[in-house]
Formats: sequence, C-alpha cells, structure tokens
Amino acid sequence: MSSGETKARSIEDLMRAHVRYMVASLDKWLEFLSDDVTFEFPYGEAVGAKTLSGKQAIVEALSPFVAAFEHLELGEPKLFSLRDETQGFCEFDGTGTVKGSGRKYNQHYLTHIRCQGGKITHIKEFFDPYQVLQAFGKGE
Repeated sequence: MSSGETKARSIEDLMRAHVRYMVASLDKWLEFLSDDVTFEFPYGEAVGAKTLSGKQAIVEALSPFVAAFEHLELGEPKLFSLRDETQGFCEFDGTGTVKGSGRKYNQHYLTHIRCQGGKITHIKEFFDPYQVLQAFGKGE
C-alpha cells in the first residue's frame, strides 16, 4: 500500500460504525455499506421486517422505524471479530421512547456483519420481536 492510499476499514471499525450511525445518522451510516448490501432480520417476520437488498430498500424500511421514536439510542457495542477478519459479531442494547404513546422500547441485539473492501456487505440482526410489538402497543 502506498503512502497516498488509505487503510481499508477493519471489521471492528465497521461494526462500531454500524451501531454508532444506524439510527443517529442514516446518511453517514450508508457510507459504510456496499451498494449491494443485504440486511436480514431472522426473527423479524412477526413485526413486518424482511430481508432487504441494496441501500435504497434498507433506507426505505429503516427510516419509518427510526422516525417513530422521540428518542432512540444504541448503546456501546461488544465486538467479536473472527479469525478471517471479514466478519464479526456485535452485541448491543437499544432504548427509546415511541412518539405519541410514550411507550418505552428496550431491546438487546446480536448482529453478524460481513465486509469486503472496507464496506459492510451483509448484516444479520437478531432481536426480540416481542419487544418491538410491546413498544408499539401490539404485544399485550
């Protein structure tokens, strides 16, 4: 690598960026995603979440969810990179208050991330759909 080139982002950098910007700044978060990124929600069917492909589909799905909160914050992640340095897991909490109802959202996430060329190419996010339903008054 020549001195004029920038070092590719590590999996740890990308996992931190995922948690830091996903709800705080979608535009900034998109800078860390490949154009053909895939975002999976293995337990999301109960809340209408499905596998998404491409940045535009992801923004269209996430924007209304994030906008439904007066305040939504993701906590500091625990990072677990794998030996091949192209994938890892991050574990973090999410908290928020739903607009209008004032209902609280408390979630624990476990996310598997794969990267290539300094960009996130695949996200598989595990979460408890009951917490989403409860926050939006549908789980009672």
